[in-house]
Amino acid sequence: MNSVENVDHVALKVQEYISQTFPENGESTWSELEQIAKLTALRRSHSGEFFISNSWRGPMLYSMVRRLKPRLILELGTGRGYGAFSMAKALVDGDIDGRLVTVDRTPVDRPIEWPYVNSAQKNVVANFSLGDFWNKELPDDLNQRIEFRQGDTASVHKLLEDQRGNVDLIFIDSDHTYNGVKLDFLSAHSISAQNAVFVFDDYSATSGYGIRKLIDGELSHTYPVQIIDMELTASHDISVDHMMAILNDDATVIDSEFAHPTDIGFRYLAMRRRLRSAMIGVKRLAKRR
Repeated sequence: MNSVENVDHVALKVQEYISQTFPENGESTWSELEQIAKLTALRRSHSGEFFISNSWRGPMLYSMVRRLKPRLILELGTGRGYGAFSMAKALVDGDIDGRLVTVDRTPVDRPIEWPYVNSAQKNVVANFSLGDFWNKELPDDLNQRIEFRQGDTASVHKLLEDQRGNVDLIFIDSDHTYNGVKLDFLSAHSISAQNAVFVFDDYSATSGYGIRKLIDGELSHTYPVQIIDMELTASHDISVDHMMAILNDDATVIDSEFAHPTDIGFRYLAMRRRLRSAMIGVKRLAKRR
């Protein structure tokens, strides 16, 4: 494998990237995206402090969609929907004939702890499922652009087999380990368009994160890479060194070949991922006893 030690990408400030990508954005757009962030990206730290995590992610993704006008967006790792609804809003605002599929292991009807800013502008924490919260709190026209599919993000080539060659914007924010993110990329790449743009969250040197290793060591030889400095302020975001990486930002047609999900290399990585998930499950079960 190629060493990543000498790779030195120049990071562009996120606000500068946004102004270059879609300069027509106005204050009303940012206000509406901020409201989406308050509903879907609020977190509570161990000390009890509330903060919006990686808040510029929404405007950045929104600007990309307005410029690229993708037909089919694929998001790997739904979270609570900040990325998905920011991109869906760009589709609606730009009258773009496109849709978004977001994939996550968590069932759409499973309640999870959900910090958000309520209608009284108070920070609260409640239990909601994705389906219940999205239908209750987020606009119908945005919901209509989003299709949620439950499943393993590394099996998206099976989930979207009928869309092979049509996926032209992929946002990867799921398993952050090297093996995990490599599987996600390979699965998504196998159904992507030749001019697809790939966006990775958490391009970080943080221990256990493998996004930087994958991009610098294996993908930067095929794709032009733009690193985005997310200009973070929350202590949690700063501690994990949040940056984002965009591959093929100009949506150039690239004839690229990587391991296919039917290859033995992909199957080996998938087996290791299943074993790791099983071990984590056993450890969690042991802690409950």
